[in-house]
Amino acid sequence: MPTSVYDASYITFRNRSKALYAFNNAINQSRNNGNGIVRTEQGTTQMAEVIVTRKQGGCFCSSDAAGNSMTRQGPGACSCSR
Repeated sequence: MPTSVYDASYITFRNRSKALYAFNNAINQSRNNGNGIVRTEQGTTQMAEVIVTRKQGGCFCSSDAAGNSMTRQGPGACSCSR
């Protein structure tokens, strides 16, 4: 029996991570284009979990682009320093 678990909670986590990463990219692009007023990623309560999850989303996006969407190895080549 394989030890890999690909249940709904894992898939939901990956999708949430990728959505946070995409939203943050849209925010940064809007700021770089000179739009001064953009919605922030988090409101007044800052949580480190959101930042870590967003960074993992970048890794998941790059591993999915490589065709390894459901591997249990490392998340793939990515720049998690953003």
